[in-house]
Amino acid sequence: MSPGTVAVSVAGFTEELRSLAFWMSDEDEFHGCVSLREQPDWDGEPGGVPDAVVVVLCADTASAFVTSLLTWLSRHHALGRVTLTARGPSGREIELECGAEDDATALVGILRPLLDDG
Repeated sequence: MSPGTVAVSVAGFTEELRSLAFWMSDEDEFHGCVSLREQPDWDGEPGGVPDAVVVVLCADTASAFVTSLLTWLSRHHALGRVTLTARGPSGREIELECGAEDDATALVGILRPLLDDG
């Protein structure tokens, strides 16, 4: 089964994205599967401002991802909602927003089929 990816972004919250990357990296299921995507700096070189946390997932880890993300969001009330851009193994992509109060079951129900689309 090929993995997919989910990019979590929230405009204007650079340090919170770093915190989320650290949080997700600390989860056993995602060890080695989390990266901080950065926008190029003003001259086009890498190493600019973080704009998303990217997590490599498969359908089996979708539930753990959603639980971890919503737990993290519940502790970062200032963020409100984040944007998820999920890409399945086939290249199909969806974008959705979620917040700490969202129903985890519904989010898993959306992500799992996409990530199992290989």
